Amino acid sequence: MKKVLWLSESDGHGLFCRFLEMMTLDCVINCNHELQIKQLEVSVMAKKYSVKNSNMIMARKANNKLDYYLRTSTGEDLYLFTREYSTTCYEMCKSGAPINSVLFGRKNNTAFMNLSKYLNFMMPYLVDYYGLATA
Repeated sequence: MKKVLWLSESDGHGLFCRFLEMMTLDCVINCNHELQIKQLEVSVMAKKYSVKNSNMIMARKANNKLDYYLRTSTGEDLYLFTREYSTTCYEMCKSGAPINSVLFGRKNNTAFMNLSKYLNFMMPYLVDYYGLATA
């Protein structure tokens, strides 16, 4: 599956560069015909982060969704993201699971693998935003 980023004339250059740093793209298509740039092939590898295993991922029910938090070694809860409710993910994360078991874990469960994939996608943002120590 190809990932494509569409840029309009109003998109800023800074946003474009920030997006390229964080994403793995197969191609970028610019809709600004004045620049005469139709397609640009980009190979940017997404960074994989492994945070210290003393951090735990927690899940809390919120209506029909799950709010995920990162409990640091100091006991502070940092909000990560909200996802659709899954019994498997809730049972695993309700009392805390080591973050690396979700980042690098493999199970024959679609919900867990989607959570793992999304967490791997979000880790560069979370490490940057919260200043998490990487292993």
